[in-house]
Amino acid sequence: RPSLMVMEYSASWEGAAASVDVHFAKRALHPADFGDFTSITSTRQCSVAGQERQILTWIGTTVGVETGAQPTKVAMAAWVTSSERMEKRRWYAMAAAYRTSLDSADPEAEAVADLQKALEDLQADQVSGLKAGKVFAEHRAAWAKLWESGLAVEGRLDVEQAVKSSAYYILSSLREDRPYSLSPGSLASNAYNGHTFWDTETWMYPGVLIWWPELARSLIQYRYNRLEAAEAKAKGYSPPYRGAMFSWESAFSGSETCPPDWSMGQLEQHISADIAFAVRQYYYATGDRDMLEEVGYPLVSKVAEFYVSRVTQDTVDPSKYHIEGVVPPDEYEDKGVKDSIYTNWVAKAALLFAVEVSKAVGVTPNAKWAEIAEGLVIVYDAAKKTHPEFDGYKWGTNIKQADVVLLPYPFQMPMSKESKLHDLEVYAQVTDSDGPAMTWGMHAVGYITAGKGYEAQASTNFDRSFANVKAPFDVWTETPTGGAINFITGAGGFLQAATFGYFGLRIQDGYLAVQPALMANATSAELRGIRYHGRTLSVHVRGAGAPWACHEYVDSQDENWCKTVGTVEGYEYSFDGGGAQCGGCRCCRRQLGEAHDSDSAQGLVTLTLVAGPAIALEEASTRSPWKCLLSTGTAARLALGSGPVHLLASGPNTKSLEDCAEHSAQVVYHRLYSKSSRQTVFGQPASAQTQAQRATGYALALGCLASLALLAAAAGLSRAVGRSLCREGAYSEITDDHA
Repeated sequence: RPSLMVMEYSASWEGAAASVDVHFAKRALHPADFGDFTSITSTRQCSVAGQERQILTWIGTTVGVETGAQPTKVAMAAWVTSSERMEKRRWYAMAAAYRTSLDSADPEAEAVADLQKALEDLQADQVSGLKAGKVFAEHRAAWAKLWESGLAVEGRLDVEQAVKSSAYYILSSLREDRPYSLSPGSLASNAYNGHTFWDTETWMYPGVLIWWPELARSLIQYRYNRLEAAEAKAKGYSPPYRGAMFSWESAFSGSETCPPDWSMGQLEQHISADIAFAVRQYYYATGDRDMLEEVGYPLVSKVAEFYVSRVTQDTVDPSKYHIEGVVPPDEYEDKGVKDSIYTNWVAKAALLFAVEVSKAVGVTPNAKWAEIAEGLVIVYDAAKKTHPEFDGYKWGTNIKQADVVLLPYPFQMPMSKESKLHDLEVYAQVTDSDGPAMTWGMHAVGYITAGKGYEAQASTNFDRSFANVKAPFDVWTETPTGGAINFITGAGGFLQAATFGYFGLRIQDGYLAVQPALMANATSAELRGIRYHGRTLSVHVRGAGAPWACHEYVDSQDENWCKTVGTVEGYEYSFDGGGAQCGGCRCCRRQLGEAHDSDSAQGLVTLTLVAGPAIALEEASTRSPWKCLLSTGTAARLALGSGPVHLLASGPNTKSLEDCAEHSAQVVYHRLYSKSSRQTVFGQPASAQTQAQRATGYALALGCLASLALLAAAAGLSRAVGRSLCREGAYSEITDDHA
């Protein structure tokens, strides 16, 4: 019921009276003549389940109108009453319905009809209790569907709460069937006039895409619906540009709504490429061919044409191209710069994706797209091994917000680890500490990706990425001291740090990469409801020595028995003292010898295919690549920190792949087994045959390695080749420990 708002209320009082008459001094839903509207208010009588109800209607028409747009009409219908006979501690409801001319030919009539239907249902719901009724059940079910996706973190309640509230505020501003995009201040305020910026595609969109691709699709639809306005803006320059140049600040029509005295409206031109990148990520994540053909190709090809007309050719080296006079994400450079590295890189990505999309839909791409993409200048200071923000940037100059640090993630610019770390260090020192909230999430992602040795920097920046969350409802402020409220751009940056950062998600052409790490002070974490190519997946990470989740409870046994029985008939018993990890105070039974995380110096990652067709899983390590088939309801397990794995959108003949559930037991064993005397294969006691195989494996391995050492000396074989040839033994990989 997209138009409905319900306010619940109840009352209690001293004394024995079962019910009282409650009088309302003011109407909770009162008519107001907002300055943005010219309005009229009226009342009418309507029959609801055989009873006459007084309904108030408020009809407002917008005063301000964008060029070329019609005024918008808003209609509200609300049930109003001055008194009510109320029973003690029983829930009651007031209701209102809203319609606008954006979604209705007759907003007033439809608002009244929506309200009448809701009042009939609410009246019926009162019989069994409002919370047990139909309207509340629909509401709860709709949210429950959304909350099938989310993040749980054992040991970091602050993170879990901030993730939930951040997602809630973004979801509350977005509907699949209302393609009107998002605004930095959400629907909670009039911050940024409710307009749409790069914040949507670059900051808020990625978290929406990985969990709710249907909602992400509506964000792309918003841009496509304003493609003509983007073409008109490009033509409005002198000389005119070709293609589609999306407005920096967009509202209903898609025309530029940035104030004329702000240069960003004319010069901040990376937004068109940001939008093209969002289309690319959507296609890679979903494989949605209909979107690619109907929306993706027209939009991306026209963005490419814009950048072809926007570049200037180098006068000395004609193979080089520049983009001059643009404002980068660092908006302190509001006079315009030459060769903003961010602008040039995302433009390059847009041009190359246009080539890819054209071929995919059977259209010959413009040859200039690839030529200019190849020739766009990407500035680099080789002496400092650092990327300047633009041609002529003076080191040490303060910047507003994340700019260069966005290139490795989300925009996947290849660079050395050394350069990436230099960029993080240099720009952290000059970024405005009172700047927008989303910046530090990207610094966190950078350090998380850097891996071992940078955990402290990752943790510091991650904690800073949600420092602007304010109690008691985790509402976001734009800056540490205020700014826009509720600033869901910051929420989007934080969600990316929590998901794409600590779970290592990367949406690539043909696969989804996963490489989790565990955040500081967390013992385990689960990212659930990941959506990829029609499948739903979850990733669970458990740290070294973390409590092992119990898989079988014996509820009939009391605490004393459980603590004293020890081992009986091949099972060991332990008493769970409670907590979210193990589900409460119960007796847990484990098969004797079942692996515990304490056996591992690394920890464990479990990938589960929750729903959808089977998917091939590939380890990306060049040292020991393998593939297996992940079926619905089954899981693959591997060591935490063992390298990225790829979930393949489409892969080899799946009939030739062994099941991941069977394969991963050995993978975990090879990854985690140490020189201790514990003879355990993951999930089961080691049989005599298994131990014999293990001994044979060691013998084969040592013999194989000895032989390969001679071969390598003679033929110059690499250690990687040696490892590959060793796979004929009982085990697919010999660890450094065993070697």
